[in-house]
Amino acid sequence: MSKPSNKTIFFGVLIIGLFIFVVCLGQASDTNELEGIWKDPHQGWSFEFNGNNVKITAPSPEMSMEGTFTSDPSADPKEIDIKISKSGSPQYQGRTSLGIYKIEDILLTLALSEPGSNDRPQAFSTSGGAMVFRVSKIK
Repeated sequence: MSKPSNKTIFFGVLIIGLFIFVVCLGQASDTNELEGIWKDPHQGWSFEFNGNNVKITAPSPEMSMEGTFTSDPSADPKEIDIKISKSGSPQYQGRTSLGIYKIEDILLTLALSEPGSNDRPQAFSTSGGAMVFRVSKIK
């Protein structure tokens, strides 16, 4: 049996590297899918995702929040954790809201737990105390 040439090894490594790059590129595009401004003009909610920052504007100032988020688009359903740095309700500052989300065309559906709760919503419903938002992408 002959030993593989350096050229064969090089192309094998190149193909594996390209495969890893494409997989990572696909994951990066998933994490960017939230980027932009999502609004529900009827209820007064908006979510602005910029990098890993999020700003939530609510119908009442005490429910508005700002912070950072991480997401896991590979989970089923997709998961999001929002760490709150500013809030109209001081008891939520420094706490994290666990959630799930899905995107269908220009509609984002989020189910979020009360900040500080260790229970992530399992479905897009208000059962279990989750808040559910359906917002449309405007930008």
